[in-house]
Amino acid sequence: MVTARASVIALVGDGQRLKEEKVRAVVSSLGTAGSRDLDLKTYYGEEACVSEILACAATIPFLSSQRTIIIRHFDRLPKDEKEALVKSLARPLPHTTIILDIQDASWGKVFSSLGAHARVIPCGTKDEPDPGSYIRRAAGSRSVRFEPEAFESFRESQDASLSGLDQELEKLLTYIEGRPVVTMQDVRAVVTPSATTSAFDLGTMISDKKISGALELVSDLLLNGKKSHEIIGLLSWHFKRLTRAKLLNARGQGETAIAVLLKVPGRYARGFFQQARSTGITQLRACIEILFETDRDIKRSKGDPKLLLELAIVRLCLT
Repeated sequence: MVTARASVIALVGDGQRLKEEKVRAVVSSLGTAGSRDLDLKTYYGEEACVSEILACAATIPFLSSQRTIIIRHFDRLPKDEKEALVKSLARPLPHTTIILDIQDASWGKVFSSLGAHARVIPCGTKDEPDPGSYIRRAAGSRSVRFEPEAFESFRESQDASLSGLDQELEKLLTYIEGRPVVTMQDVRAVVTPSATTSAFDLGTMISDKKISGALELVSDLLLNGKKSHEIIGLLSWHFKRLTRAKLLNARGQGETAIAVLLKVPGRYARGFFQQARSTGITQLRACIEILFETDRDIKRSKGDPKLLLELAIVRLCLT
């Protein structure tokens, strides 16, 4: 069990499900779960600024006795930013607990050297529960259960990333707060489609040359918080997977074996292979090149990211 005595908690390893359980336990023990936008803040290493994190840490909590800061993807912080953060955390924080999601074990040793106010918790990959068990246990800890159909729909809507699953589960449980059962209607009302769902649906629109439908779906993804470069990444991943499926099939692999190897969810398999059969290798590579050029243009600030993305979608549909 994780207690709240440490002001710095480093979760080290690749066991993402175990990390999420530890995070949930700390947040629950500190009483910040219900004040999500006030005393609980999450930063991501690829986007975070350490000065902003430290300013937040220095702010007195609003409703809880402790402020909780979660830093995900700590390893993606620039080296100088990591070092600045470690230096600043050398002293205990009076009213803030910082939880760090770390993969590189060497940084775990660094945090261990800070003193008694820092705790390092190994989070390896062994004995991790499957997503279904995790969902049931997390919901059960809040005295909530799923209707069978709602459970299957929610589980299938999510990818393997536990951090994404955990966010969607927390959103869903917050939405039904005060009720003991999650219904299918709740899932439809709240849950954001997973990356797999988004990539597959958008890939289908592009494969069918439905420009207006593809642009509408892109608009919905942007409204739901996806960034232009993230959508490009999803599409690139999808087209590369289709390319790999075609190459494997050409070498004699059957679709069932390919689905297992590429981890194509069962409910998408039929449509996935229909796309693969109807699209040539040359066309797929042309699509990947369009996405590469668009990603490069966005990074070089050659235009509005949304407009560049929409132009890329039109080009993909016409390829």
